[in-house]
Amino acid sequence: MKRFLLALQFLTGFPIRLKEEPTAQDIGRSLAWYPAAGAIIGGLAGVSSYCAYLLTQERLIGACVAAVMFVVLSRGLHMDGLADSADAFFSNKTKEQMLAIMKDPHIGTMGVLGIACVLLLKVSLFSACDPARVIRAAMLAGLVSRYAMVFLMFSFPYARAEGTAKVHVQSINTSIFVRASLLAVLGAGIIFSWQGILLCIIAVAGAYGIGNYSMRRIAGITGDVIGALNELIEVCTLLGIILAGIGEKIW
Repeated sequence: MKRFLLALQFLTGFPIRLKEEPTAQDIGRSLAWYPAAGAIIGGLAGVSSYCAYLLTQERLIGACVAAVMFVVLSRGLHMDGLADSADAFFSNKTKEQMLAIMKDPHIGTMGVLGIACVLLLKVSLFSACDPARVIRAAMLAGLVSRYAMVFLMFSFPYARAEGTAKVHVQSINTSIFVRASLLAVLGAGIIFSWQGILLCIIAVAGAYGIGNYSMRRIAGITGDVIGALNELIEVCTLLGIILAGIGEKIW
């Protein structure tokens, strides 16, 4: 339970207080619970969206609520990573300069555009889902995206000497990754049957591609890259749900 609460504490803004300061081992083992924490975040966003739709009978309003709740529940943590990564990777600078850009608290043009594009895509994709099924779609997006983060941390080295995410990357091991994978596959299967499992596999492929790109540019990954991956996989998962016919058309 401690590791599950630790996962929620890091990934959300929930007022969770632990009695003891977590060790590096605790932080590493909490990664196994990231898919579950993601499903909770997505579920809450989906419920909020559905309630907004019931009150207004407007799909667009429900979709906007879902997109906003993903940001609010995660404290904008991943959106910040998306903005910093966009500013850095589209700058065409050296590795050291890109890492410095990611550290800069100011946001640039590419960061703003990245956030705007992702939010617009999320709103449009949630709008395409049947309101009665949006809860499951949001749960799957939350679960799969957080699992992709675990895969990225397991598969690629950290690019900085120090950093917020360094302890996560260094603490993960094969046992933790296997547990996270089993939880992700089980959860995705429960939420969306074999299609959910397939989207998990696609998310892993996407994470591997982004990880390789980051390796070529900055010789590893950072917390910002991990956050950016989360946002991109959320969008891709929602798109996969629509394209696979899990969305409105077959319902």
